[in-house]
Amino acid sequence: DAPLNEQQLSHNTDLLEETRNMALVHLASYHQQARSYCAKKLSTCRFNTGNWVLKVKTGNFSKLDSNWVGSYEVIKALDNGAYVLKKLKTGKSLPNIWNAQHLKKYHV
Repeated sequence: DAPLNEQQLSHNTDLLEETRNMALVHLASYHQQARSYCAKKLSTCRFNTGNWVLKVKTGNFSKLDSNWVGSYEVIKALDNGAYVLKKLKTGKSLPNIWNAQHLKKYHV
């Protein structure tokens, strides 16, 4: 009875190691897919001087309101992905610099 018990214990240990290895393979695959998804989502759009953009609405607003406001023109593109904008209607430049992740291309 003891040899059979030892044999089953050895077999269960082998199955446990195999299960752990499979879990590590699946975990590595999941991490690779997550990295790929995030990299695809995080790639920011580059804008050139003269492009028209919309910016994210800031402050308090209703959840039924649009998330994007304005129509702005890119006056200057900085090296770090930041942009200086001006309003198309008034021609006044905005006091703040806006990062590309808070902007999206405005299609006419």
